[in-house]
Amino acid sequence: HGAVTAIDLSNGSTLWNRDISTYAGLDVSPQQVFVTAADDTVWALDRASGSALWKNADLSGRKLSAPVAAGSVVAVGDFEGYIHFLDANTGRLVGRVELDGKGIMGTPLVRNGMLFAYGKGGKLAGYRPGGG
Repeated sequence: HGAVTAIDLSNGSTLWNRDISTYAGLDVSPQQVFVTAADDTVWALDRASGSALWKNADLSGRKLSAPVAAGSVVAVGDFEGYIHFLDANTGRLVGRVELDGKGIMGTPLVRNGMLFAYGKGGKLAGYRPGGG
């Protein structure tokens, strides 16, 4: 069992705490914290309060990576080599691409508006979410 906790860096006090176990990790945007839970549920939490903004359980059983915020979407990779794109405001699945049939290695990352992902079969790809 685990938790996601926000800490005030100036004094070390706990700002909020949510009972969400994660093995994959999380990412943050200016207003949200995105978490892939141990059950492959993807959550968006309010960064200030920790309250749940949305929860998506559509990808259950896909052994998801940590989420990565990429503009208006949140991306997660899976064990079958797909990158799934969720709307950052609603959690709705808005797209998916197959990168590598052997799975995704690690967590996708975003640099200069491009999302990069590496497949276990050696394929590296860059995507520009939202076409921007």
